[in-house]
Amino acid sequence: MKILIISCFLLLLTSNSFAKKWTINEDHSEIFFSIPYLKVSEVTGRFHQFLGFIEFDGLNKPKNLSVVVKVESIETGNKMRDGHLKGNDFFQKIRFPEILFQSERIKELKHNTYIAIGRLTIKKISRPLQIEFTLSDPINDTWSFKSRFAKFKASIKRSEFDINWNKTISRNEYLLGDEIKFWGTFQIQPLNEKTPDNKHMIPDTAYIRDRERIARGEINDQSAKTELETKFTENSGPVVEKKNAQVSKQLIKDDKKTTLWWSAFFVLGFLGFISVILISIYSKNFLSDFFPTYYKENGYFDYLSDAILIGWVLLYSVSLWVIGWGQ
Repeated sequence: MKILIISCFLLLLTSNSFAKKWTINEDHSEIFFSIPYLKVSEVTGRFHQFLGFIEFDGLNKPKNLSVVVKVESIETGNKMRDGHLKGNDFFQKIRFPEILFQSERIKELKHNTYIAIGRLTIKKISRPLQIEFTLSDPINDTWSFKSRFAKFKASIKRSEFDINWNKTISRNEYLLGDEIKFWGTFQIQPLNEKTPDNKHMIPDTAYIRDRERIARGEINDQSAKTELETKFTENSGPVVEKKNAQVSKQLIKDDKKTTLWWSAFFVLGFLGFISVILISIYSKNFLSDFFPTYYKENGYFDYLSDAILIGWVLLYSVSLWVIGWGQ
């Protein structure tokens, strides 16, 4: 009997020691919702900010699910409607900035299909809720970081959470329905083992793909490794030159201007040239009218107005040259 008790105790300790928490990777996860509108349509939206985790037991089965959603992040494609949803008629985000789901237990329906049985809290009102979800097997991404994906769905009645705003329509019916459906996908990764965001910015080349295969252990043969590294090292220079030549050729091709372009260029240039001269003459007349006492022919202000005229013409001519021939 003692041996049996000790064995059960050790098994319990072992199971707890293997329990592991996987957190939601918000960058590749989504929460959507929909609510009936005018009985024949529906309004859909999503939440952009949330966090949470799924905890696994020693048998790699989910045993706990916890999610916190930021009300501020609600988005339905209409800013006025989003503001209304965040206000006092609906979620009251100032007083209640978060929505919380906390599981009490998780029941397995079949392989990789579960129901999380727990409580949903909105505006400090807590109600029972069951969320059905499927869970993928672990998979390694390009950089050997582990991921699993949980697809979920459920529904609630908003009236149970004191979200009662509505308008009546014909036959004493209501503008908005009571049932809210929500669904989505969570990418979960082991705690503190999230794929760094900058990994997705690495260029995609054949060499990098093979290098990542080597890093993941998919290519173990040393001679194959050496052959791949030598191949891409030798070909890197010519390939770059060839690409640069193709790009240069394309740029030269695109730089050719059509007859229509040149016709429009000269017409607009002529009209602009006339406009510059008229502006300059107006500036000369303005100076003579504004400073009648000081303005004299062959005087200081006369030369200044001429300089302005010449300056405007030169500036416009240079600009025209840069646009037409300098590119």
